[in-house]
Amino acid sequence: MPGPSHDAPTGPAEEQVALYGADGRPTGESVPRSQMRARNLRHAATLVVVRNSAGEVYVHRRTDTKDVFPGCYDFAAGGVLQAGEDPYDAAVREAAEELGVTGVDLQPLGEDDYTDAHTSYHAFAYTCVYDGPITWQAEEVAWGEWVSVERLREMLATREFVPDTVAVLGAWLHGVEPLWESREVTTVTSLATAMFTVADQDAAVAFYTGPLGWELRSDLAFGEGEAAGRWVEVAPPGSVAVLALNVAWDGSAPGGGAVGVEATDVRGERSRLSHEGVVVGELMGGEGPVPLMFSVADADGNTVWVVEAQPLTPGA
Repeated sequence: MPGPSHDAPTGPAEEQVALYGADGRPTGESVPRSQMRARNLRHAATLVVVRNSAGEVYVHRRTDTKDVFPGCYDFAAGGVLQAGEDPYDAAVREAAEELGVTGVDLQPLGEDDYTDAHTSYHAFAYTCVYDGPITWQAEEVAWGEWVSVERLREMLATREFVPDTVAVLGAWLHGVEPLWESREVTTVTSLATAMFTVADQDAAVAFYTGPLGWELRSDLAFGEGEAAGRWVEVAPPGSVAVLALNVAWDGSAPGGGAVGVEATDVRGERSRLSHEGVVVGELMGGEGPVPLMFSVADADGNTVWVVEAQPLTPGA
């Protein structure tokens, strides 16, 4: 397997790469890209599987001048996170630079880790559906083509693909869900039972099922006359618990409720919501026992705190 080049010069304008720890988060340190490659330092990278509406996947071959795995085939665009760069923003940047893919939302597939003799990184994986023109970056891509999933599986058995993408996304490609598998639009994974008071149930449903990417679980009329009402429930995809959006039956003012949800990628979720036009709060926590978090609010002032999901204790 071809390895990386270790003799790239270090200069004042060289790209600075953020280093990542074993916990999958930035250490706060950064080094020039050439040093990261030469010393095989743990960093972060994005993988973006580009699909079209026909269900095909875009496969490309890397140029022979790439600093790692030159000349190999790949079914994901992506690259190294720069110092201070958000994973979602890096994925958007890399998809645009490498394949000319722009104007589409990226959906998170999850996170994983990859290490071999040539590279060591924490992966942030995404996918998107794109039907526009593909424009190769000449320094990155030597060949590319839309192929069916069946054809891609055949190619994996007969051509030399980059081992990292295959290791991180191979189970996804073959329809076997890994533990970090996508929850479609949002990375939210759980919700405590709660009820919010809202002024307009239709507007509230539009907010939660629109930019937040949650599901409408129920919308039922009940009662008659003055006792008539409407019970509406929404929830993140895959969540057992639901959030009820109720009008103020007792005449009280709407708003003032709060609920916490968990997400596997708080920074990515915050970036995604910001791209959707949602006003997001500042990142908080992330040090010591306090998990990373941020908040969003609906039109009535009900607050959703998006909190980093804590890893399970081994053997628990």
